[in-house]
Amino acid sequence: MTNHEPFASGQKALVIGCGLGDDAEAIASLGFEVTAFDISPTAIAWCQER
Repeated sequence: MTNHEPFASGQKALVIGCGLGDDAEAIASLGFEVTAFDISPTAIAWCQER
């Protein structure tokens, strides 16, 4: 994603099956408002601790 033109502010992204949140965190660092979810309660608990 860093090889493309800069993104407009206020863009949103949805991460389905976010696991531990690595992808969601990387996308958020690019300025996106991120919504991420996973069906694994353990993965969500770890992600929330980050």
